[in-house]
Amino acid sequence: MKTSLLNITTIVCMLLTPFLVANSAALEPAKNNLRDQSVLNVVLLDLMTYSGDDYPANAKKIPPNEIYFRPNANNRPQTINDVLRRTDEKKWKQLTTQQHKLSKEAAQNLVARTNTGDFFTDFKAKDKRIHLYPKQKKVDFLDPDRKRPFQAWTPGYSKDGTLALVRLTFSWSIHGAESTYILLKEDKKWKVILRQFTYYV
Repeated sequence: MKTSLLNITTIVCMLLTPFLVANSAALEPAKNNLRDQSVLNVVLLDLMTYSGDDYPANAKKIPPNEIYFRPNANNRPQTINDVLRRTDEKKWKQLTTQQHKLSKEAAQNLVARTNTGDFFTDFKAKDKRIHLYPKQKKVDFLDPDRKRPFQAWTPGYSKDGTLALVRLTFSWSIHGAESTYILLKEDKKWKVILRQFTYYV
């Protein structure tokens, strides 16, 4: 009798395993997308509150009242060197040895996700001051209201999920610029530990 029950249990497990695996695989993208949305919202909120001299939108030391963001991920291929390029060495030196290690893992994840088409989707802003910029609309560099959108690559994460790396592009004039953000997860909340702005002329 025990042998029969064992056989039945084995058969049921064999039948259910493909379903469970498929269901888990289906849930993973949704889980990743929720994490992406959370991280991106933290970065965009920081862009509206940061008042450092290296951020051109804050030339008057006043954070912008609103921000524009393209809801579709930047699909331009990236390399590890692109992601970890240092244009402000002083900021990178403030990271610990462990944070540098986790940043490299996150960079590798960002590159892998971008180059395999694992993009974030259906971005939803958590702050009414974040406006979604039409996906196909061209940027008007002469717009007096400075409605120039930020666009992000899909975020990358360290293997343990405690560090996130976000890269964005934006226009500060007729020229382009890029921003790199590193965030650390503490008490279930994402905290910015590095922000770097790189301008092209």
